[in-house]
Formats: sequence, C-alpha cells, structure tokens
Amino acid sequence: MKFSRQYFASRSRDRSFLIKTAAAIGGIGCIAGLAVSIFTVGTGLMPLVSFGDFIENPENIGQKITLPETTRDFTTVEVADQIRALSHGGLADFAFSEDGAKSVEATEAADSVQLYAENLIQNSTKIPIEEQSLLRLLAKGLLGEKAESEQSLTMLEKRLADSDSPPRFTREFAGDVLFKHRRFDESIKKFRSEGESFPDATYSRRRTLEILQQEEKFDELTDLYRSETYAGVATLHTRMMLAAKFRHWGELFKTVLEYDFLRFRPWAVSLALICAAIWFVILGQFGGLERHQIAKYIPALVCGMFSASATLFVVVVQEQIQGFVFDPEYSSPVQQAIYCIAGIGLREEFLKLLFFVPIALALRKRHDDLTALICAGMVGLGFAMQENLGYFGDEPSFTPWSRFLTANFFHVALTGIVGLSLYRVIRLRGRGWENFLLDFIMMVVAHGMYDAVIMMPLLSSYSFLATIIIYALLTYRFLDLADDLGGTNAAQAVSPLAVFVLGSALLISIVFVAACWGVPFQFAFATFLMSLAGMLPIAFIFINRFRNA
Repeated sequence: MKFSRQYFASRSRDRSFLIKTAAAIGGIGCIAGLAVSIFTVGTGLMPLVSFGDFIENPENIGQKITLPETTRDFTTVEVADQIRALSHGGLADFAFSEDGAKSVEATEAADSVQLYAENLIQNSTKIPIEEQSLLRLLAKGLLGEKAESEQSLTMLEKRLADSDSPPRFTREFAGDVLFKHRRFDESIKKFRSEGESFPDATYSRRRTLEILQQEEKFDELTDLYRSETYAGVATLHTRMMLAAKFRHWGELFKTVLEYDFLRFRPWAVSLALICAAIWFVILGQFGGLERHQIAKYIPALVCGMFSASATLFVVVVQEQIQGFVFDPEYSSPVQQAIYCIAGIGLREEFLKLLFFVPIALALRKRHDDLTALICAGMVGLGFAMQENLGYFGDEPSFTPWSRFLTANFFHVALTGIVGLSLYRVIRLRGRGWENFLLDFIMMVVAHGMYDAVIMMPLLSSYSFLATIIIYALLTYRFLDLADDLGGTNAAQAVSPLAVFVLGSALLISIVFVAACWGVPFQFAFATFLMSLAGMLPIAFIFINRFRNA
C-alpha cells in the first residue's frame, strides 16, 4: 500500500481508526506503567502498602513500610527535610471519606505519619543518637497534634536553656516548630543563631531571610542579605522581592529571567514542550504548516514566552511596591473581583498583546487575517508553555493533562481573538479601533471572571460549571474565526481531531507512566482515573468541535 499525505489525511478522519489507535496507545501506557511500578516500587519514599489495605485501614499506613535501601544512608538534614515535607501535606493528607473508604481521625492520621517519620529516623545508620532524639522532637513538633507539638517545643527550649553551646540542629528545629506556632519573631532568632553558629546550617540562614521577608522586616533582611555570611543563600524568590522592594530594576529583570528559564528540571520542560507541540500542530492545521508559515509561528511562540516573563516582572512590582494582591481573608468580594479582572485579566492580556505587536507589524502588508489569528494564538501558546513550567513542578503529577486541556488553549483563544482585532486596526491604519477596544475589554473580563470563579470563596461553588461555560464560549469563538478565515484543507491536512485525540492519548500515557514510578500501580491508576474523569467535559468540547474539521 502506498502511503501518501492524502492517505494519512483520510485515515485521520476515520473515527474507528482514531479510537483503536488511542486505545492502543493507552494500553501500552498502562502496561509500561505497571512495569515501572513493579520494578521501581520502594525506590521512592511512599509507604509500600497495598491499595486495598490502605482503603480499609488507612490508620495502619505507618506500620506497613518497607523503606528503600537508599534511606539507610540518609543524613540528619535529609530526614529533617522529609519530615518538613510531610508537615506540608503528603501522607498527612491521605484521608478518604467517599466510595466506601473509611475516614481517618486526626489523631490516627498524626500517629500514622509520625510512625512513618520514626521509621525514617531508625532506618538510617548515619544519624548520631543525639540527633535522632532531636529529629523525634521535630517530628512531634511538626506532625503531632497541638499538645504534642507544644510539648516538643518545651523540650527543645529546655535543651537550649541547659546549654551555652547547643548542639547542631537544636535551634534550627526549634525555629521550625516556632514557625508552625506562628511565633515568627522567636523563630527568626533561632534560625539566625543557628545559621551564624554553624557554617553548614544553610537551611537556617535561608529560612531567616524568608521569614524576614514574610514579616516585612526589610532593614534587617537587607543587612543580612548583603553580609558575607548569607552570601548565595537567598532563594530566587527572595532575590526578586528584594530587587523590587529597593527598585533595583536591573537585578529584578535578571532574577525574573533566571526564575523563568533556569530553575526547572527536565520533567517540567519536557511535558511543557509536548503540550505546546500538540497545540502547535493543531493550530498549524488551520493556518498551514508549510515551512514559510512555521517561520512565522516560531517567533510568535518565543514572543509569548517572554510575555510570561514580563508578566512576572509586573506581578512582582505590583505586589511588592504597590501592594496590589489577592487577599480573600481581608478583602471584600468586590475587591477580589477587581483584582481578578483589573489585575490578572488586564495584566496578562495587555502584555501578551504588547508582545504580539512586532508580529502584527511584520504581517501588516500581507492582508492575511488567518495568519495573524494563528500567530496571535501562538503568542498565547508561548505564554501558556512558559507558565506551565511553574505548574508542572519537579515531580510527576497529572497536572500536565489538565493544564493541556484548559490553560493552554485558553490563552491561545484569548490572545488570538484580540490579536486579530489589533492586526486589523494596524492593517487599516487605525480604522476599526472601536471593535478592537470592545474585543480587548471582553477578553480581559472573560479572563478575569474565569479566574474569579476559581479563586473567590463566594463563587467557588459555581467554579466547575462557570469555567466550562466561559472556556467553551472562547474556544468556539476562536475556532469559528479560524474556520471563517480558511479552516483546514480536508484533502491534504491531517485532521485536528486526530492530532488532539492521539496527542492527548500520548500525553496521558507519558504522564501516567511517570506517575507510576515508585508507587503501587493500583494507587497511581485510581488517582489517574479521578484526574481523567474531571477533564472529560473539557475534552468533549474539542472532540465535538474538531470532528468535522
């Protein structure tokens, strides 16, 4: 059989072929995930407990642990980091109350997590007895109930009072527990004392700077930041905040770029690129994927990436200098809505549009509305790709799938619609500006309301339905414009539906296989199904819209 471009275009519109191929990709992903789980389970720090036992007896999770051999070489610093991670979520959040699962009482959950921490402490052969005792106090202080935590703090403070030169980690762990109790000034003193007493107490020095920043003690923070003792300790976030606070624009610009482009690991970068590549091809199906067209899309994509960095720059300036922040605890619903619309919506749409201007100027003599629409969408895609890096993080999760379906095309549609209006104004030398202004205001409000129903407590109960409605309207508006201006060539182009379905299947499979690393297959699969089910309504929007393309 001769394979040609027409053949692939035809097969890409065969729904039976798409279903079977997507199912095959999913099946391969499940088999690969099972293999990964079997051969890697126990290499991570998740307790090795069967999913069935976990559902029936979640309070016993700490008693059924087989820690990997690597934990035998854990130092005090590494175990302390694990205990801190547990206190911020992790196992402490493993409580079920639906689908036949039994709820976990707070005391049972706390005991279970503390038992897990105790296993970590006992399993290591490199931790001295004195430091084991301190780690147990840290575990009680951060993972225990209020009475236990207070007792732990009392014992740590007694040790400090009984010694003129407290051993390493005593003040550091006391600082951690004091911070949990919101005694920030005392926590700062403990961390600072530890950091200045031990050269290897990098964590204490970093926490000193972070809490000083949190409490807005900028004079003390600046003195320490500039001192030799604290050189190189501050996080990128702290450096950005300080640069904004003291109007060091060059340093702020530098740290923003560093924060946006240099802090991410291969996992986040790879998934962001895959998500962007799928949408890049789909958009190209409407605007053309010839070499000369791609040469226009790529600069637009890069402009979108830098528009995300510019947005971060403005966010830091607005929050640190102007005090323009989202604070649902102390602000009214009206103020919260204003922030979402005049803050998030206006800020992001204006900056994406600003970075589209050079592209629009370069296209102004072509009289090609379709190319302008796709290039504007590419700017939005570049913004979403850069933003995805921060959301995907350093560890496998199912976030890439949900971001792929929502934020990626959301930014494409918003920027595409208003970018086309701007291009027309430029091409017509100012005529039609009122249509552009109307489109811009509508996109800003739509973006702001989309975030508002997610972020505002008053609207949170309506968030699922409201976001789908807003998203669907914007998606159909963008795709209607693309169809009206040219659409796809059914005889030549691979169907956007095929790219979407098969690209989604591939993305889901990759994410699932990665999520199986080091955890029981049943647990990863159950989490996967819950994540998948929640995104099906959004996926249907695209399947329904692409099926005739």
